[in-house]
Amino acid sequence: MEAQHQQAADLQREKLRQLLKQKAVQVKTLPLSCAQRRLWLVNQLEEKNASYNIPCHITLRGDIDATLLEKSFKLLLERHDILRTVFVDSEGQPRQKISAESDLALPKIDLTGLDESDRRQKIADTIVEESATIFDLRADRLIRAKLLHSVRADDSTDGKDEYVLIIVLHHIISDGWSMGVLARDLFALYDSQKSSLKNSQKNNSTTLPALSWQYADYTEKQLKWLNSADYQQQMDYWKHHLADLPELALPADYPRPKIKGFSGDNLIGHIDAQLSRNLRALCEQQSVSLNMLLSAVFTLLLQKYTGQADIVFGSPIANRNNIDVENLIGFFVNMLVIRNRVEPSAPFTDFLQQSRDNLFSAYSNQDIPFEHLVDELQPQRDSSRNPLFQVVFAMQNESLPAVELDSLSASRPVIPGYDVSEYGVSASVTRFDLELHCWDDESNIRCSWIYDTALFARTSIETMHRHFEQLLRAVVASPQQPVAALSMLPEEEQLALIGQFADTRSPYPSDKSVCELFEQQAETTPEATALVFDGE
Repeated sequence: MEAQHQQAADLQREKLRQLLKQKAVQVKTLPLSCAQRRLWLVNQLEEKNASYNIPCHITLRGDIDATLLEKSFKLLLERHDILRTVFVDSEGQPRQKISAESDLALPKIDLTGLDESDRRQKIADTIVEESATIFDLRADRLIRAKLLHSVRADDSTDGKDEYVLIIVLHHIISDGWSMGVLARDLFALYDSQKSSLKNSQKNNSTTLPALSWQYADYTEKQLKWLNSADYQQQMDYWKHHLADLPELALPADYPRPKIKGFSGDNLIGHIDAQLSRNLRALCEQQSVSLNMLLSAVFTLLLQKYTGQADIVFGSPIANRNNIDVENLIGFFVNMLVIRNRVEPSAPFTDFLQQSRDNLFSAYSNQDIPFEHLVDELQPQRDSSRNPLFQVVFAMQNESLPAVELDSLSASRPVIPGYDVSEYGVSASVTRFDLELHCWDDESNIRCSWIYDTALFARTSIETMHRHFEQLLRAVVASPQQPVAALSMLPEEEQLALIGQFADTRSPYPSDKSVCELFEQQAETTPEATALVFDGE
C-alpha cells in the first residue's frame, strides 16, 4: 500500500513538472520585480560588470556520482522556474522569460594528479575565474556549476574522495538566503536519486514538498501592492524619516574617484568567545537582539570616525515575510536605510533603546522597494557615490547549512567575501565604500569587513576592526556610560597617542650654542622680524 501511495505521489509530481513546462511555453514573457528591474537597468549600463555575480563553493567528501549530481541540478531547475529564466527586451521594456529546458551542464575537472600546493592554487584560480565570468542576461543560463575532483580516496587522510563544487548565480535571480535553499534542495534531490538507485527504483521521487509559489507569483503580488494604501502609508513614513538626509563623511586614505568602481577586498575579524558571551548577556539584560546591539555600536563607531551626530547606513533585509516565499530561490532581499541620531551626553543604554526602536520602525515599513525610495526622494546624483548611503551593516543568519548524507558530506556553502575560505579566496568586488557583515558562530562573533580598495588601505580597516572591538568592550564594561565617554581606542593606542603629543622635542644641533644659531638665522633672513614686544 505504501509503495502504491509513493507511485501515485511520483506521478503527481511528474504531472506538475509537465504542467510547469507547458506554462513556461504558453506564457511568452512576464514582468520583472522592482529589484530585478533595477539590476537589469544597471546591467544595460555596465554589461561587463561581474559585481552582481553570487559565487559559492562547497567542499564535498565521499563517493560522488557526478552524473547523478548533474541530474540533480536538472531536477533543481525543474523545481525553481527562476533558474530557467532569461531577461529579454519586449517593445522597449524588460521582461523575464521562463524556458522549458532544464538541462545544466556540470563540467568535471580532475586535479588529483597535482601536488597539494598546485591543487589549492588551481582551485582558488578556478573559483576566481568562475566568479568573474560575465553572464548575458538575455541568452545565458544564469546559473553555472563546475565540479573539481581534488583528492582521491587513496591519498586522503580519512579515506574519502574530496571534491569542490563551484556554483555561480546572477543576483537578478538569487540572493544570500537563496544559496541556502539551493544547497538544501540540491542535496535532497541527489539523496533521493541515490536512494532510488540503491533500491533499484527508476523514478525521480523526492522528499521535497511541492512549491505553492514561484518567483513570478511573488512579482505579480508585489506589482499589485504598489497601488495599495499600505504602499502609500509606508512611503510616507520613509519620506518623513529620511527628510534632509546627511552625507556620511567617513575619512578615507585615498581621494574618491570621480566614478564609483567595484574593486574590493575583505578582512575577516573575530570577537573572542568571552566578549561574545558578555555581549549576548547584555542583549538579554536590555531586551534587544544581537543585531540591534551590534548595529548600535557600529553607529557609534561611525559617529566617532566622522564627528557627525546624524548617522545613515544601509541594512539588507531578507524580505521574506510571506511563508510562501521562504523556500524559493529568487531576488527578494531589500535594502533599508537606517538613520540614527547620536546624543553624546546620553547613556549608551538609552541610545541602544532608541536604535532598537528605529530598527523596529524600519522593519514595519520594509516592503517599499529601495529603488522606489530613491525615485521618490530624488537625491542629488553623483557618479562617485551610491544614492542615500555609502556604508552597510548586516547581521547574517546561518541560512547555509552543512549537509550529511549516507555516502557524502557537504560543507556549508562558502561565499567569497562573507566567509573564511580554506583556499584563500576573498572578495574582489564591492558596491559600497564599506560593509560590515557579522555572524554569531556560537563560540564567537565573526566580522567580515568588505571595503573599496580605491578608498581604503587594508591597515585602516584592520584599525577600524580593533576600534569596533574596543567599543564593544567599553559598552559591556559600562553600558550606563555617556556615549561620548566610551572610547574606541585600545589602551596601547591611547598610550602611543599621549606619548606622541607629549613629545615636543625637535632636532637641535649639539655642536652650536644658542647665540651662534641666532647669528646664523640673522644672516639667512636679515629682513625678518626677530622679536616683538609690547606691539613693537
